[in-house]
Amino acid sequence: MKIIVLAGGSGSRLFPLSREEYPKQFLNLFNSHSLFQQTILRAKLVVKKEDNILILSNKKYSPLIKQHLIPLNLNPPIIFEPAKRNTASAIALATKYLIDEQKASEDTVMFISPSDHMIFGKNRFITALTRAEALAKKGYIVTFGIIPSKPHTGYGYIEAGQSISDFAYKVNSFKEKPPLKLAQEYIKSGNYFWNSGMFAFTIKTILQEFKNYAPDIYSLLSKYTYQELYENFEKMPDISIDYAVMEYTKKAAVIPTNIVWSDIGSLESIYDNLEKDAHDNACKGQIVTIDTKHSLLLNESKKLLLTTVGVDSLIAIVTDDVITLVKQGEGQGVRKLVDRLKKSTKYNNIVKRGTTIIYPWGQAKILNLSSPFIIQIKGNSSNKIEIDLAKFIKINPKSTVSLINNKGNAVVNDKNFKLEISPASTSGTFDLVAVIYGHK
Repeated sequence: MKIIVLAGGSGSRLFPLSREEYPKQFLNLFNSHSLFQQTILRAKLVVKKEDNILILSNKKYSPLIKQHLIPLNLNPPIIFEPAKRNTASAIALATKYLIDEQKASEDTVMFISPSDHMIFGKNRFITALTRAEALAKKGYIVTFGIIPSKPHTGYGYIEAGQSISDFAYKVNSFKEKPPLKLAQEYIKSGNYFWNSGMFAFTIKTILQEFKNYAPDIYSLLSKYTYQELYENFEKMPDISIDYAVMEYTKKAAVIPTNIVWSDIGSLESIYDNLEKDAHDNACKGQIVTIDTKHSLLLNESKKLLLTTVGVDSLIAIVTDDVITLVKQGEGQGVRKLVDRLKKSTKYNNIVKRGTTIIYPWGQAKILNLSSPFIIQIKGNSSNKIEIDLAKFIKINPKSTVSLINNKGNAVVNDKNFKLEISPASTSGTFDLVAVIYGHK
């Protein structure tokens, strides 16, 4: 089996915890490992060789991917997609990689796993995956249906039909996220399951279904080698596997499973999966509450104290640069907030990044956003580093930059405001603070 980990999503509905340059799959929400790391560790339970894990992600997440793999002591193959496309094209690219680069046979089973989901219940997960592998080898496209614990309006549903075995059914239909009343009817019927977004199929099966229902994808797969497909990836359609194949295929099967699962698609889903106090509050960070209940209170700031009095069903998220308040049940509206911020010339950078930016060699930490702009840069590298300071703020031609605690022989090119760092020759480390005056 080959496990394909999709790690290119942006996670805008978890703003301000998740940003475009630090999306939700890299957040440590529930334990010491990020959602991405948990996904890789689950994969290692099933496939022992790291070459049987293939990661697909966006190029801009390359530093994050690599830094999150280091603590796991793993180095699986990674495909950094040259253009942003959806899951169908990503799966097609992964399929071509397995065929051309790893010489995988057409009977090889591919398990498609998002990297931003929370899953508890390792033994049940392994059981479901083992069953899916056997079913996939019979020519099915296997989906994983989560046995619902409540009528949820934030998930899609799978309607199970005729029994295939004692643990699987044919899929009658896929349902979009329903209103509450319809979700309640689904639960009562007993044959509807949450759509987990995980799939298993053989290379032979997915190629045939691409040919049948996504000929534009299949024609490129047939025309190009893996390397040629990679170089022409922008020609691939921007379409999900759900709309390209799953809506039409006659080979869909569902395996119901009672693993504890969430796609962490809203701030409420974080609340649902965190431990609560006696008043049903989920709290992390420096927080003091009085007469507060049913609330999610997350404070990531080391400088600020979050306090509440007499509130009920509140979501409060505090970071170094943003305070977001949301009424419980309105978390899906965070995406609208992000869209509005993106359109603002004043606030669009806040959507892109938080106060810490990860690089392959280390990190840059914004210490002060107002004037003067202050940023600390530290890391380790055997090569010279160049940083474009205009990436962080708009700089006037007459701006000045001062360097403090300059350990690493850094200089500023005054013409283009590029920070050029020559790491210490012995240790390869650097640590400095840049203070920018007179920026826009």
